[in-house]
Amino acid sequence: MKLYSYSHCPFCARVKYVAGKLGIKLDDVVLDYDDTETPTKLIGKKMVPILEMDDGTVMSESNEIISLFIELAGSSESNKPTQGAIEWQGGSFAPLLQIGLPRWPLLDLKEFKTESSRIEWEDNKQSTELNFVNLIASTPEIVLQVN
Repeated sequence: MKLYSYSHCPFCARVKYVAGKLGIKLDDVVLDYDDTETPTKLIGKKMVPILEMDDGTVMSESNEIISLFIELAGSSESNKPTQGAIEWQGGSFAPLLQIGLPRWPLLDLKEFKTESSRIEWEDNKQSTELNFVNLIASTPEIVLQVN
């Protein structure tokens, strides 16, 4: 099975984590951030993760992919997050995004190896309220929200 993903994507990370815990082997294909053609050809839009099974069937929702992995492994695990995880995510996701958004394209991540990928990231993610320079300057205050 082939998993199309981004290294910075929390939904992709969750799918990879569960696959690893269940011993499911995946061919992980990290797409360039500006590669719109591949995901659009597979599922009709730009989105990851995408699981392509050996028979050519594709899935694109992380919870559905995880449910499939649990079924394939014959596991009795649940794909439902705990209430504690839901509460933590509810309060932390937005500030963690504010920390990550301006920094991810600066890291040595495969999806940002080209200048065009980094430019597309900024064009898609940066806005007046999510100004990358301001977010980096506001990091100490944002970290306090997470803690």
